[in-house]
Amino acid sequence: MAEQGQGSAFPDPPGFYKLFTAENVAAAQDAPEGTTGGTVLQFLKPPEPPKEGYITVFGVDRSIEHQELPPLVEVVNPMTGRILWPDGLQLFPEGEVDRVTELRKLTKSMLLNYLEIVTIMGDNPNEWFPKLLDLKRIVHNIHYLLNGYRPHQARETLCLMMEEQIRRKKEEMKKIREKCRETETLISQFARNGVTKDGHDMEDKAEGATLAEEASSDAVKWSAIEGI
Repeated sequence: MAEQGQGSAFPDPPGFYKLFTAENVAAAQDAPEGTTGGTVLQFLKPPEPPKEGYITVFGVDRSIEHQELPPLVEVVNPMTGRILWPDGLQLFPEGEVDRVTELRKLTKSMLLNYLEIVTIMGDNPNEWFPKLLDLKRIVHNIHYLLNGYRPHQARETLCLMMEEQIRRKKEEMKKIREKCRETETLISQFARNGVTKDGHDMEDKAEGATLAEEASSDAVKWSAIEGI
């Protein structure tokens, strides 16, 4: 009992997290490309995104290289090898459709099927599997229609990023203009102070010259008086 109390409900994280120290993170950021191989810093660099291969979505393999939205593919039960929905997986019309309207229909249908499966689980639990397949079919269609918005989402994301960059640049330009105005004001004040000071200097010099002339005239007069 004591050992169970000391145990954890979740496994320990990988030991790599111990490598993410402040020193290692700073060293990994400053390290040039291709120089971290063979060192602990290689574990701090994120891996390159895969360029080829497949991913599995709802049991169906999707090519990573395929950029366009793939069509809905019939899903095969891996245990029986049979198609889960023989009458077709797609629940919305072919061609261009109003995705908002179709998504609303599918969401309401999913809610209705959920209520039905809850009722079945209370009345006859053995009949739950067909209704679960109906829910899975609806989720497949919702997932497909939502993926059609991926290009639009990418464009909107880029627009938001550009708008944010423009906003930051405008703020920086505003701050630069404010600093320029402050600098011009200071320069103007310095210039005015310099002119006033020079004016005072000129007045002082003129007053000194006048006093010198008066003193010289007085000296001449006293000299003439003493000569008499």
